[in-house]
Amino acid sequence: MKNLHVIATSDKRMLAVVCPSDIPKVLRESEIIMGEWFYRTPKELQDFIKENPNIVQYFLKGFAYWVEFKVHGFNEHPGRFGKLKRTIQKFSTDLFQRIRALSGRIAEEIKKIIKPKKALYQEQRNQKLIYRAITSKKIGKKFKGALYEIEANE
Repeated sequence: MKNLHVIATSDKRMLAVVCPSDIPKVLRESEIIMGEWFYRTPKELQDFIKENPNIVQYFLKGFAYWVEFKVHGFNEHPGRFGKLKRTIQKFSTDLFQRIRALSGRIAEEIKKIIKPKKALYQEQRNQKLIYRAITSKKIGKKFKGALYEIEANE
């Protein structure tokens, strides 16, 4: 396992795959691939996989879990994938730190695709302005300009 293929789907799921032929097996019928990233794995991880060949699928699930929870900003359940954590830390604590750092870097890249802040801010601003325009009788110059801007974009 030299490269790691991470996929973000339209259902906001994160998938980690080693072989591209596994993608149709893991995707649901209605899912669309929103982004793909390829990362070179740490050299120690290859040694770990050689020593524990039966843990590859479990590692991919755990890695996708760590990425997904960092993307969405949820707190991880401490016992989830505890066996994987202990096994990797028993092999090398440095490897475990590198894997977690890699999952964090991937999560930052995925955040840019899944929920870009600027678009989210614009959407919230537009909703707020429309609500104010509907509920108030008088609309100031600031809101008139913004409403014309919204209508022009739509």
